[in-house]
Amino acid sequence: MRTGVLPRNLDPARNAPEVEAAFEAVPPEHVAEILDRELFTFPRPVRPPTRSASRLGMKLGSAFDLGDGGPGGWVLLNGPELHRGSRPDKVVPDLAG
Repeated sequence: MRTGVLPRNLDPARNAPEVEAAFEAVPPEHVAEILDRELFTFPRPVRPPTRSASRLGMKLGSAFDLGDGGPGGWVLLNGPELHRGSRPDKVVPDLAG
């Protein structure tokens, strides 16, 4: 869901203060992401997607995180907040490695 919060300041080095403030004000039962200087919010995932992400993490975690029968060396995280780029974009994937 788009929130309609658009920046006035198009400084390429950072997000507009009103977008950052709106991001911080999103209630905990919602996920907030900033993509290309625009704020997006949506409800936290419900049972089916959460279950799928958890099962995928279990399958991948054994080989990739723990090294059981696989390469190991990865760090797998459920629902982390990632900051990408210089502005930055802020995203919350269901599963990240």
